[in-house]
Amino acid sequence: MVTERSERSSERKINTDEKVQNDGVDRLPHERDESPDAQNVKPRDLMKQAASDLEQGLVDTDLRNGPGVEKVKPAPPRQARPASDLTSKKTRQT
Repeated sequence: MVTERSERSSERKINTDEKVQNDGVDRLPHERDESPDAQNVKPRDLMKQAASDLEQGLVDTDLRNGPGVEKVKPAPPRQARPASDLTSKKTRQT
């Protein structure tokens, strides 16, 4: 990657459009992820299939006994029932 120093400031400018050259060296994960040619713009077929399945109402069961990514079913509304041995703040002050 080419770095240049600006004459007006001490900040370096990095050419982010430059392709990474294949010099036979394995890249670290962050080096692979941040290179401009590593960004896939085409959605993966597996993700398209997963989105389609969820839109059709199928349940994601791939989380090994965990809840899936399906829509959350809200719990029925309930009324709070405090324990009888607890007193309210107003009662304690009097």
